[in-house]
Parts: sequence; structure tokens; C-alpha cells
Amino acid sequence: MVENEGQFYLFGGADSETRTNDLFLFSIEKKQWYKLNPKGLAYPVARSGAHSLSYETSIYLFGGYTRKGGDYFNDIFEYKTIEDEW
Repeated sequence: MVENEGQFYLFGGADSETRTNDLFLFSIEKKQWYKLNPKGLAYPVARSGAHSLSYETSIYLFGGYTRKGGDYFNDIFEYKTIEDEW
């Protein structure tokens, strides 16, 4: 989870069956979660354990893995919060 411009963003993780590539936003002001559906042709595949950081109006997502003992990623993605786009 990472904070950007007073809102929190959460990417990926695992549900009860598999890894996901969902992106959620938590509005501190409204105290409510929203599932985002960003635009873009290059977006991260499902994973958990990714690291993220916030810089200006972008969020950068790095790495993660498919499952414990599975494949590990060595990639980076930029999510532009204003454009809602990967």
C-alpha cells in the first residue's frame, strides 16, 4: 500500500484462490474503498509481494511473485493517478 496526494493505493495480493492484479484506492476524506479500472496497454499481471513508492502524481510498482516458491518478477510499472492509467 502506498499514499499519494492524501489517498492510499493498494495493488494485487491474493484472494482465497489466486493472485490478483486489482488496484484499489482508499479515500481518507470519504473513508471508503474504490476499485479502479485504469487504462493502458502495459499493466502489471497478477502478483503479490510487490513493492511500491509514490513520487509526485505517480505510483511505481516493482517486482512481486506468482506464489511462494513460484516465479519472481523483476519489472517496474508506473501508474499515473491523475490520468488513471498504467
